[in-house]
Amino acid sequence: MSDISENHSSKEFQYYTMKEERNERKKELRKRKTGQGSNQDYEGWSEEAEIQQELKWEERLVRPIKEALTKAQQSSQTNSAPLKELGGRHFKLSSTDHVKYCTAETAPTRYITFYDPEVFPTRRGKINGHIYMVEERICDIDPFTPPKSPSLEVVRLNGNRGRHSFDIQFFDDHHLILKIPKDLVFYRQGISPPPQAPDVFTYYAECEAHEGRRFLAKQRREAREKRRRSASPALSGAYDRLTVYRAALKSVLVFNNTMSSREYPAWFWRLRDLHQNRKARGQENRYCDSNLAVEPKDFDEDLSDCSNDSEESCSSEKGCKYDEDDMCLKHDIDDQSSESSDLSNVSGESSTTEAAYYALKEQREERKSQLKVWKRQGMSERQNESVVEEALQHEINVEEREIQKVKAALAKTEKASKKESGPLKSLEHRLFRLFSTDHVQYCCYADCPTTYIEFYAPEDSSPSPDNSGRRGPVEGHVYLIFGDACNIDPFVRPKYPSTKFHQLKVNRGRQTVDVQFFHEHFLVLRMHRDIVFSHQRIQPPMDAPQFFTYYGIGESYKSPDDRRKEKAKRRRSASPQ
Repeated sequence: MSDISENHSSKEFQYYTMKEERNERKKELRKRKTGQGSNQDYEGWSEEAEIQQELKWEERLVRPIKEALTKAQQSSQTNSAPLKELGGRHFKLSSTDHVKYCTAETAPTRYITFYDPEVFPTRRGKINGHIYMVEERICDIDPFTPPKSPSLEVVRLNGNRGRHSFDIQFFDDHHLILKIPKDLVFYRQGISPPPQAPDVFTYYAECEAHEGRRFLAKQRREAREKRRRSASPALSGAYDRLTVYRAALKSVLVFNNTMSSREYPAWFWRLRDLHQNRKARGQENRYCDSNLAVEPKDFDEDLSDCSNDSEESCSSEKGCKYDEDDMCLKHDIDDQSSESSDLSNVSGESSTTEAAYYALKEQREERKSQLKVWKRQGMSERQNESVVEEALQHEINVEEREIQKVKAALAKTEKASKKESGPLKSLEHRLFRLFSTDHVQYCCYADCPTTYIEFYAPEDSSPSPDNSGRRGPVEGHVYLIFGDACNIDPFVRPKYPSTKFHQLKVNRGRQTVDVQFFHEHFLVLRMHRDIVFSHQRIQPPMDAPQFFTYYGIGESYKSPDDRRKEKAKRRRSASPQ
């Protein structure tokens, strides 16, 4: 991995160095064009040639975004998952229109950024931001409500306090398309738009963090390829021939996006049939992940021969070298070259079968690596599963300790009368942390720091104090796995605490959840599994319960033990030394 990071850092340094030189070159050429620079050093300079060079550069930046758009357009399924939160995210802008007609620009970058609502607060549910180009902000985006889900629908946003507007498409979590009127593009440039400029400029945007991950992935692929070549010179010719073959294959796939069974290895068809048979029987893999068609151990049948041969001859005494992932460089290359006749990934042109093949191939390589590492460490499949099971059981035990606090309070409420408990206090601006063993067991892949249900007054209502006796409407949302699982429609809280389950409408009446408001500091929430998994891009596991139960503890609640500790601490601090 060290050589990958070094390769990445050196390439990144070269990229930014060249980018800085490129911008300096642009400034000089613009000066020459406007008569501020000398022509003597640029006898071979051509404005048209320079613009064409810049257009090629820009088209390279635009290409992956267009491919993502094509993928979204060709998708036959409606994306019901919520759009990733925009607050605090930064999207770089690329545009051939901009390169052609904004020739006076020397700004090193163009972008649209959305502000984190916690840092730049606006009305609930709304965010704002700005667009930067031509060395300054051209547009301060007025507060708007982001769409709930990615789609090809065009959204009209206002900016500069309503003076301007532009269109934007949030077609997936990582890419945007902006249509900006030329008057706004040239708003702060101090010049009029060229007469031949289009009325609307198109900008393609990619999230900067996503671009960085894509860049790193590319560097890793190049580093692996370089490592394979240098570790086995005899394979260099084979890799060169394979590169030619892949290029020819790619051109064929442009016209014919299907592949015959002869071009896939036998292990792929075995695993595909296994997955289809399980699906027909209503079974899913134990990881509850639709992106993982099969379980890791399903690959072992085809890996046994090559893995055993490689492991028998693999040892440091025999000259084997290992990377930071504990992989043998020599035998890893041998295993890779045994599949050199397989097809390589053709991004953006893959059929459904082709995409499944590449996904399985990547998982198969990961399993192969995993088996080798386990064998060196003397660990079996069952031993590794035991470690995972122990970790899961520990999480369940931690969750159960919090749940017991709620269950104890529920048992007391069942024995108490309304007079003893008193009226239920206001729910406005109340947050309850949620605990659930169902969630831990079936959403264990989701590394979410907290889950909660929050209540607040609707935007168009005035908050009512607890002592007013008035029970105004409240609304809220349930937050699970880095996103809102549902939005709770306005409702009136019950007058008294009770063990009765109140059915609340969510998502504008399309679904319901059940809540027990039995205590000032505790509640119980019951949700259908379809709501729990609605924004996770996967189907609920077949063996998951129909309803998930969550136990809520008020954020301001302190247990008797905690209160006793605080009192003791205050006494110690108050007593003289």
